[in-house]
Amino acid sequence: MHDALLLTAAFAANVISLGWLALSMEVHWEQVRGTELLPRRTVRTLRWLGAVGLVVALGLCLAVDHASMASLVWFMELAGA
Repeated sequence: MHDALLLTAAFAANVISLGWLALSMEVHWEQVRGTELLPRRTVRTLRWLGAVGLVVALGLCLAVDHASMASLVWFMELAGA
């Protein structure tokens, strides 16, 4: 049960992180916020949050399995996200 919870948290972190990375792009920002300009500081913050979130997701996967299996699970969760 504990492992399933950690893997679910890792998947959620992947989804949220990819959302942040997508929002840091002009095209996706315009789809969400309309014609409002995307400030440079917001771009950096969103990209930083996305990168940190992906590392957190990998760390959660590593907490469940050994490195070779955890990296495979993380990559598959990343593809699913």
